[in-house]
Amino acid sequence: MAEATVHAGARHTVFARGEHVDKDELFPPSDPLHNRVFPVGSLLAGYRYDLPLAGHVRWGLGAAGAVALVPEFLAADYGRRPLSWWVFAAAALR
Repeated sequence: MAEATVHAGARHTVFARGEHVDKDELFPPSDPLHNRVFPVGSLLAGYRYDLPLAGHVRWGLGAAGAVALVPEFLAADYGRRPLSWWVFAAAALR
């Protein structure tokens, strides 16, 4: 696993993460491949903007996206390169 976070100015944050793990929960218990271990990777990148609001809480809004790197023989079940994305709100005490 590797992670990086870069603060670009006072309000902008860019982050990235890459990982390679062995997963054994990719299929339901009824599937013959249940509990079989598969190597899976993931690449994620995102951005957060901290809103210019006064107070004891720092509020931010952001978005991130990821691509899963699954073995070729799982493409029929998961797709060639499964994508995901999300939008989030963040809060942190100052």
